[in-house]
Amino acid sequence: MEDFSNKWKIEYETGIPEIDQQHKKLFNYIETLSIAIYSKSGKDELISLCRFLKNYIDTHFSTEEILMRQAHYPNLEQHMEVHRSFEEYYKIIEKELFEKGADHYLAIEIENKMHSWWKNHIIKMDMQYVPYFKDEKK
Repeated sequence: MEDFSNKWKIEYETGIPEIDQQHKKLFNYIETLSIAIYSKSGKDELISLCRFLKNYIDTHFSTEEILMRQAHYPNLEQHMEVHRSFEEYYKIIEKELFEKGADHYLAIEIENKMHSWWKNHIIKMDMQYVPYFKDEKK
């Protein structure tokens, strides 16, 4: 998928160690799910990814929002709205997973969503706050 390869790239780094570490973990889970889908074990990895996402959403979003607030990032509210939207998406997939169980099609759907999230949120949107954080550190 465009803008997502199986290797971590320097371009993915924000220069904020805590954020980069969290992003790397997410990246690895997405990649593991992708590989599992094509080796026909996507259902098992989907459950693992969903467990990870529950914690990731709580930990990462709050960490990121605290840092953006401290750096006086002007688009904080917009960024937080996108986080809340992803939280709502997660609730939907968690419910579907609970009600229907993991299946290959849900794994593919979530893989596509996660690739899109990586491309549009992490690579584009998250990188917009980086200069503000670096200015704050000076």
